Amino acid sequence: MNFDLGSDELALRDAIRELCTREFPVRRRFDRAGWKQLADAGVFSLRQSHGAGLGMTESVIVFEELGRALVAGPLVATHLAAGLFDADVVTCLDGDIATYPEADVLLQMGGEYVYAIEQFDFTPLEPLDPLTPVGRVGPGVAGSRLDVDPRQLQGLGAALTAALSSGIASRTVELAVEYAKERTQFDKPIGSFQAVKHMCADMFVRAEVARAAIDAAGVMLDEHHDDVARAVTGAKLLASEAAIANCKTCIQVFGGMGFTWEVDVHLYLKRAAVLATQFGGVDHQAELAASRI
Repeated sequence: MNFDLGSDELALRDAIRELCTREFPVRRRFDRAGWKQLADAGVFSLRQSHGAGLGMTESVIVFEELGRALVAGPLVATHLAAGLFDADVVTCLDGDIATYPEADVLLQMGGEYVYAIEQFDFTPLEPLDPLTPVGRVGPGVAGSRLDVDPRQLQGLGAALTAALSSGIASRTVELAVEYAKERTQFDKPIGSFQAVKHMCADMFVRAEVARAAIDAAGVMLDEHHDDVARAVTGAKLLASEAAIANCKTCIQVFGGMGFTWEVDVHLYLKRAAVLATQFGGVDHQAELAASRI
C-alpha cells in the first residue's frame, strides 16, 4: 500500500501547516477567536457533506499538523460532534473528568449510548499540561441521548488522537535535529557524534512507523475494512509510544536546556502524556491489540 501523499493531500497539509505557523504559536492557549479560525478553515467539518466532504484519510493528515503545532483545545471531540448537534466547542467527559471548562457541551461516550450534556459544573484541577485545563464535573449531570454508535465514535476519536500524537512525534524529531546541528561541543556540532546520531535516527524511525500506522488506519476507516479495529488500536498504541519516547529523547538531546521553561520541548512531552490517556490508554490499547492477534 502506497502512503505517499497525493497533490491534493499535500496542498491540504501545507495549508493547515501554514495556518498553524502563522496563527498558533506553541504557547498559545485556547481562545474562541483561534477556535473560529480553525472552524473557518474546515478543521471540524472535514467529513461533513456541508463542509469539505472528505474522509478520515484527509482528517488524520490535518490532525497530524495540529498535533505538530501543539494547537490547544478539544479538537477531537469538536470534530466528532460536527453533524451530531450544533455547538462551537465540545469536549469529552471521561468518568467525572473533563478538559476545557470553556466548552459548550460535554460528549459522554461511556457505556452503550452517547450523550450530549449542556448543563454542568466544573471544578478546576491541577493540569499536567499547562495548555490543557482539566477539572471534575459535578454529579447528577444529565444529557440528551444521541443516535450514534459509541464504538464508532470511540474508533474515530482514537484515530484522530493518534494523529495528534504522530504529529508530536514528527515535530520533536525536527526540533532535536535542528538543535543537534546548532549546539557545539569540543568545537563540533553535537549532531556529528555517533551517539546523538543514533538517538535522532531512532526518533525518526518511531515517527515514521507511527505515521504509516495512522495513515493506514485513516484509509481503512474510509473503506470500512474488516480489520479496521485492529488498525486503529495499533495506530493509537504506536503513536502514543512514539510521541512520549521521542519527547523524552528530544529533551535528552537538548541536555540541560531540555527541561527548562525557556524551551518548548517539555510542553510536547506533557501533551503527549495527556493524549496517551484519551480514547484508550496505552495499556488498554495493548490489551486490545493482544486480544486481536
